[in-house]
Amino acid sequence: MPIAPHITNYLLAAIIVLLLATVATLAWRLMQAVRRRRVLERSVEELQMKLMEKEKRGTDGDEKGEDSVQTSESEEIALSKQDEVPDNVFVTHVDQLITRNIAKSEFTASTIAQVMHLSRPQLDRRMKQLTQKTTTAYLMDRRMTHARELLLTTDMPIAEVAIACGFDDTSYFTRVFKQHYESTPSGMRS
Repeated sequence: MPIAPHITNYLLAAIIVLLLATVATLAWRLMQAVRRRRVLERSVEELQMKLMEKEKRGTDGDEKGEDSVQTSESEEIALSKQDEVPDNVFVTHVDQLITRNIAKSEFTASTIAQVMHLSRPQLDRRMKQLTQKTTTAYLMDRRMTHARELLLTTDMPIAEVAIACGFDDTSYFTRVFKQHYESTPSGMRS
């Protein structure tokens, strides 16, 4: 027995209303998630700034905590006058900082700028001039190169490789790795 046309129209209208309500609910949830993420990012930034200020002051005056960014006294002197540092030495200093702090997820381009006594734009300009990459891109390239080396030369689980390269989130590490090498970390080992 065929369904009456007016019932079919009501059913279609009801389905459309349900779909629109579902889309609206999903959009609202997405907006809430984005807001929560922004709040969390601000909180993380504030915590990083507090941590950097604490590290600057030192825990016992002149003694820095174990988790602080590591620089030697001679590096501090050399880094204090960055305009006078030759280009190859400048990149070497950045590389040394990254190598010593690569496993720290809170180690960012802003941290490098602070340690090298430069503003972030100054550091980015100099890195772009010398490496054709922003500081953030250069740091990410170094993290990915380190990850690739660990994957190819060790039997470490992927989660441990992610942590050793400064990633707290394994799924984010996998996404970035795949974008960088067009292969997943497990695929790199195959």
